[in-house]
Amino acid sequence: MVTTVVYLAEQEKSFDPRKIIDQLQQKAHVNAYLVNKEHGYMNPYDKNFDKLAAEKLINKILYTLNCHNKFNLL
Repeated sequence: MVTTVVYLAEQEKSFDPRKIIDQLQQKAHVNAYLVNKEHGYMNPYDKNFDKLAAEKLINKILYTLNCHNKFNLL
């Protein structure tokens, strides 16, 4: 079974990310996290882009994928 990992910006205008996180966390094989950032923080073309935060999260995701790959979990 593959676990799905979801990261949502804490500050969204069109929906409440906390409600989505709460719903996702009730699902099997889903890990959902809030990131204390505004919508668009991962998008280099967005006014809310945060290069350092984006790089940290990308590195975290890559590390997790590499760990799972070492144990043939992917």
